Amino acid sequence: MASILGVETLQHTNGTTAATIQTDGTVIMGGNLISTAMTTNTTRKDILSGSGFQDTGLYMPSITPKSTSSKFLMNWNITAHTNSANGSDEYDFAIYRSIGGGSDVQLVANINYVRSDSGSIDHTENIHYLDAPNTTSAVVYKLYAQLLNGGIYINPNTKRQTFIIQELAG
Repeated sequence: MASILGVETLQHTNGTTAATIQTDGTVIMGGNLISTAMTTNTTRKDILSGSGFQDTGLYMPSITPKSTSSKFLMNWNITAHTNSANGSDEYDFAIYRSIGGGSDVQLVANINYVRSDSGSIDHTENIHYLDAPNTTSAVVYKLYAQLLNGGIYINPNTKRQTFIIQELAG
């Protein structure tokens, strides 16, 4: 006959929590990878006017944290094109977050400021960010862009772009 030991939390003798066991049997230990989700995008987005940050339509897949202590590591790798002959295109990006279908809230801005000094050119934007939303409601992360001067063409050749989000135990 097998023995069963039922616990919710494993602790060190000094009181620090080493692991938590969720009701579904998932063991969560700080820093461990819990899940990974990926989405792709082939849509072109041109931002040629306007002020302030604008929604680019580039979203991470919706993900529901296993715990309020979960953290999310996001990786966007996108192509952006600038086109001014005099090199006067300027833009930057911001990451916004929506929890449980609520309003988009800006987390960080000015994360990849670009100024095109050589006229028409493609830029590869690698944007990485770690967030701790402190919730167990569904979370969606969105990329916004702000045009400072000139214009920006995101994914100008409508190629497949991949975005990856990883949930890490807190």
